[in-house]
Amino acid sequence: MIGDKGYGTSAPKGAKKKPAAKVSDFERGRFVARCGAVLELLQELPERAEDFADSSTSTVLGMMETAETRSVVSPKMRRALANIERGAERWKAGER
Repeated sequence: MIGDKGYGTSAPKGAKKKPAAKVSDFERGRFVARCGAVLELLQELPERAEDFADSSTSTVLGMMETAETRSVVSPKMRRALANIERGAERWKAGER
């Protein structure tokens, strides 16, 4: 398995993870607004991207909820949103 020897993990096995730091209202608002823009982009995708759009919509909604209820926006959430946005743009451009 990938995690057995530490490959593909961000911390050594057994290491305690630090809780994500809370962000300012401004930063949280920017993230939530970007999530909204990505959700709009996902709605515009062609039918052949339906599975990607459904899965990504669920993920983005979960990240929005986390940001709004816990005031947390982790670097992992930012990367995930950027990757979803990039993937949606590629689907829309017909690259997939």
